[in-house]
Amino acid sequence: MALFYRDFVTGKQKWTRGEPVGVTRGGPMNAWYLIIKRRRSELLIPEYCLIGASQTHFRELKRKREEG
Repeated sequence: MALFYRDFVTGKQKWTRGEPVGVTRGGPMNAWYLIIKRRRSELLIPEYCLIGASQTHFRELKRKREEG
């Protein structure tokens, strides 16, 4: 599955493959992050960088986490 996001520094659109598995809060800005499980690593992308369907996955996982 391709997940799209905006690069924080350049502002360009990028993508990565992987499966969204959860959300977490933290980092220097205490922001929400989408956790993406890739074949050999995990990637955390901040909520404010997500684009399109990636935002939908984030909202669904966040809702599931808040419900229990």
